[in-house]
Amino acid sequence: MQSIQPKRNYQRYQIMLSERDHVMLKAIKSINQTSISQLVREAIRHTYLTKWVPGKGIDE
Repeated sequence: MQSIQPKRNYQRYQIMLSERDHVMLKAIKSINQTSISQLVREAIRHTYLTKWVPGKGIDE
């Protein structure tokens, strides 16, 4: 039996993007043939897994 995962809405995260980030994601979307929601989902997962803290640099 397959587990059904709830469909998540990443629209609220997409509106928090800066104009520059949104343009960058649109370019990646067109190159990779994927959705912006998928890109946002991957960014959230990467941020969570690396325990990135906003305002701190990667090298800190």
